[in-house]
Parts: sequence; structure tokens; C-alpha cells
Amino acid sequence: LRFTKSMPNSPQFFNMHRKNLHNMIDELGPPTFFSTASAADTECPHLHKLIVEWAGLAGTIRDPFVPNLTPSESKKRRFRNLAEYPAIASWFWDQKSDLVQKGLLPLLGVTSFWERTEYQSRGSCHGHALWWHPNAPPDSFLDVIGAFANAIVTDEAKAEVKDANNEETNAEDVFNEERCAEIANDFASCSPAAFEYDAGELRLDDTGTPILKREYKDTIRFTAEFTEEVIMEAVRQARQASGWYSRFLDASSAFYDEASKQVLQSAVDRGHPSSRNILNYGEMPPDFWETDYQECRRDTCRHTECRKSYCLRERSDTKEIYCRFEESLRVRQLRGAESEEAGNDQPADEPPG
Repeated sequence: LRFTKSMPNSPQFFNMHRKNLHNMIDELGPPTFFSTASAADTECPHLHKLIVEWAGLAGTIRDPFVPNLTPSESKKRRFRNLAEYPAIASWFWDQKSDLVQKGLLPLLGVTSFWERTEYQSRGSCHGHALWWHPNAPPDSFLDVIGAFANAIVTDEAKAEVKDANNEETNAEDVFNEERCAEIANDFASCSPAAFEYDAGELRLDDTGTPILKREYKDTIRFTAEFTEEVIMEAVRQARQASGWYSRFLDASSAFYDEASKQVLQSAVDRGHPSSRNILNYGEMPPDFWETDYQECRRDTCRHTECRKSYCLRERSDTKEIYCRFEESLRVRQLRGAESEEAGNDQPADEPPG
């Protein structure tokens, strides 16, 4: 079955890409970012303007941009259009992702990436990616802060067992994991619960070190291994890393919106993604037809099972349970009715046509 590795969604296809990812980690080390991007396809105005343009819906009862339209009616029309034109939404996502790879990642200094696009049942796109950046700040401070928090809570557990004077109980049984996570988060994020703030700004001493609250300081105990200087140095590193990642992510968010605008501007004159110029068929590469079929099947796939966790919703007025992709559901029901009407005329070994 080796040949099926080029077939999207086959076990061999995923196995091949998993091996590629493992090889990248072996060669490049741990990735800097795990990125998740959602299409927000029900809200993106640029996508829905493109659907209106390509599907010829301007001014019709399917146009969500008609003046004086209520927000609820506009939202309903966007949902229906997405269910009816999934190929446009998928093409829009692919083009935007391509812009991010060619524009954003080099701009931010990302040298390598691995990504996977998923289609949530009905076909709503979202992507997961791993990005490698050569100049990311070190993260050794996380180990220091984590070990410090663990030592504090372990000492507290031992003291609790000693006070209880119960020989059948040990420190591991009363170790408070939530307390450990809370302490680690307080130091790593410079929480207002642990550090002094003035008018919303973190207070720093003359060396640029955050100032720990006296009352909070009384609740913890520094040791020979985890001195106050060691922990405060880890806190400074955490602040530097946080600032670096925040600037990185802010730039990413702004670029995604700009990419949507660029795709809309460049797509108006292109034509529908499913259109093909028959005059160019002789110039197509050998694998064009198979690739084109797989992409068309992927882009137009509709979800086949309604679940409460995904698409089923309850109307506030009638308490009726409905699928939020109503148009897609209606099409399936009509096809089911047609198959039922066909009855015994339909051969058992052939799919309904």
C-alpha cells in the first residue's frame, strides 16, 4: 500500500508526514511555537464578501450585507452561504495560509515550520502548526520556578503530616498540586497576587527586578538551593520571554487580518476556485486529475453526523434542537428522501446517485 502515501487522509499519508515531523525535531530541536489558527469563517467579512461576489448573491435574499439587515438575519445568511459554498471558504483559507507562510514567517524570523489543516466535520477549516525560531529566549527559567514551587509545597505537605502525627499518612498523599501550580504561575507571570503594582504597572527596583510583596514573601521560604537571587533571576528571564512572545503574537494577529484583505482583493478577478479552463487541459501535469479530485472532495465535504458538542443548538424561543448548518442538513434530508423513494429500484451494491 505504499502508493497510498500520496492519497490525502490515508494512514500511509499521515504516517509519512508524522515521520517528516519527527525528523525535523531530531534535526532542529524542539519547536518554538505551537500555533493554532481558526478560520472564523462565520465572522470574517472578507470571506463573505468573496462568496457574495463569486456566487452572484449581491442584493438577493442570501446577501448578508444588505442595508438595514438585523444582526441575527445577517448571521443566518452567513451560515447558509458557508454551507452552500464550502469550496470558496476552503480556497480562501488555503490562500490566506499561503500568504502567512510566505510573508509573516520570514518577517518574524521563523526559519522552519510544519503544519496541518483540519476540517471540522462539515468542513470548517483550522490549522495547527509548529514554528522554529533560532533566536527564541531560553526557557530554563520554567524548570527553576517549577522546582521551587514543588519544593515549597513538598515542605508544606511534610509539615502537615508532622502536625497531624499520623504515621499512616505520608507527604505525597497530601501534596497539593493546585497550590504548586498557583505558586509557579505567580512567579512566571509576575502575578499581582505576588508582586507589587502601581496604577497597573509592575514595580521594579533599581536593578530592574520585580518587587515581591512582603505579605506574599512571608508565605514562602527560600532555601540554599533556591535563593531569592536565583528565583528573581528566573522571574526576570520570564518577563523578557513574555515580552518577546507577546510582540511576536501581536504581529501574527495583525498579519492574519491583513492577509484576509489581500486574498479578497486578489481573488475578485480570478474566478470561482472550482472553474477550469478546458483550453489548458493539454498542459496539465500527469497527476493533475487525481489531485484536483482529492481537493474538490475535501473542499466540498459536508458533515454526516450531528452532535451536541459540535453543531446542534437549541432555539431560545421554541427550545427546538437544530443543526447550525441548516442548509447542509436540509440537503442531506432531501437526498435521503430521494433514496427512500427509489426503494427497491436501487441496486444494493450501488450508492444512491
